Amino acid sequence: MEDIITMSDYYKAIRKKILEDYKMFGWEEKSSYYGSLFVMIVCIIYIILAVDKQNSANIPIILTMIIISGVCYFYSKRCKKNHEKMKLKAIEKMLDSPDTNIEIINELINELEKYINKTRIFATWATGVFVTLLVLIIGGVFNLLVKFFDIFIKELPEKEVSTFLTDISGITQQDVMLRICDLLASLGLVIYLFYLVSLIFTFNKKQILLFVYDVRYEMLKNTKQETDSNKNII
Repeated sequence: MEDIITMSDYYKAIRKKILEDYKMFGWEEKSSYYGSLFVMIVCIIYIILAVDKQNSANIPIILTMIIISGVCYFYSKRCKKNHEKMKLKAIEKMLDSPDTNIEIINELINELEKYINKTRIFATWATGVFVTLLVLIIGGVFNLLVKFFDIFIKELPEKEVSTFLTDISGITQQDVMLRICDLLASLGLVIYLFYLVSLIFTFNKKQILLFVYDVRYEMLKNTKQETDSNKNII
């Protein structure tokens, strides 16, 4: 997939520098942030449920959960602040580079956007092919089952056929609809997962694109500040 659209050597050099300075897009801080929020939410839900029961034996546990949720809250704030600092430092390093200017940044953004758009088109096409193959396979399996069913019915004695048909008639229309809905939901999930897997190659590039967007905004902001200061001097 990486070879379908060739990226420039400049992008590869920038990617390496961003990964070094930004430390894999700050995933350690992000995972800690969301993990602590998850624990805090679980604690709050437990506190609400425990208070509703109005059991005095739960008071020590409730107090413990309150303390844990408080610690998780402040820890999540710290992780978020650390992540913002790390990102800002990586942006400043890129801005300090003599090779960084607004034209190069715009070209880099265009290159990344083209790659992501073309990859999305490819993923849509690949998903369409996958769905077509899936429909053909399901249709073939269904036809085989129908043929086996016909052979099975023909081989059964008449009494057993009537008993079998009576058992089948006991299945309600609601049961059939539920089975069909379950099957469609499962197929939809499989197709969606296939689409996500097809897009997995763009994940890093999307993160780099968001980072480069921030770099461009900082450059534009600095340019405006310089322009305003020059006007004041004049």
